[in-house]
Amino acid sequence: MESPRGSVSGTGLNTYVTQGPGDSVYSQNFWLITKGQERLYTGQILYMVNLDLSCNNITGEIPEEIGTLVALKSLNLSWNAFTNKIPEKIGALVQVESLDLSHNVLSGEIPTSLSALTSLSRLNLSYNILTGQIPSGNQLQTLEDPESIYVGNPGLCGPPLSKTCSTTVLIPSPLEDHEDARDMAFILVMSSGYAMGLWIVFCTLLFKRKWRICWFSFYDSLRDWAYVQVAVTWAYWRRKDG
Repeated sequence: MESPRGSVSGTGLNTYVTQGPGDSVYSQNFWLITKGQERLYTGQILYMVNLDLSCNNITGEIPEEIGTLVALKSLNLSWNAFTNKIPEKIGALVQVESLDLSHNVLSGEIPTSLSALTSLSRLNLSYNILTGQIPSGNQLQTLEDPESIYVGNPGLCGPPLSKTCSTTVLIPSPLEDHEDARDMAFILVMSSGYAMGLWIVFCTLLFKRKWRICWFSFYDSLRDWAYVQVAVTWAYWRRKDG
């Protein structure tokens, strides 16, 4: 796109290109927005390295190749229609001092690589649809008026914003899962109680001879009583049918 000593910059739909020594150079005066200020540049801007594509209604994603422009000092892509995530490779712009991505449709989380831009003195990510926790980093903490950097992104959280990030997300399970768990617990408790009851009775009869005699006597009496009842009832119905 350019040599390290050249630049592509401009406002609106106008673009100005400067190239290295020996090449033709535009020398007319023009305004450039950088670090939030309009500056007038005149003559041959041979060694300025800036990219200003603001207010052009550009659509699509910010290309990953933006990270190859390692000589950039100022990058302004504001007031366009860029979508999707901010590319992680934007952290390769180690010399950038001003970065403005405001008033686009950028989504997803802010890349952590931004915290590595030690030369960054002005950042504007306002009025997008960014979400998640703001990356922590020494450079990001030194920026002036930090809350205005992220305004218009209700999905962002964490310092320097007052909105805290939730560390635990509780996902309610369906009602059927709760009912199945209750049924399983009830069956488990009933089975344990039944087994414990049988074990107590068995141990009692095993070690108490007197109780064992009483139990079997009661069992025999109950069996005889049941047998008599069945026999009497059976005889009654036979006589009635006969």
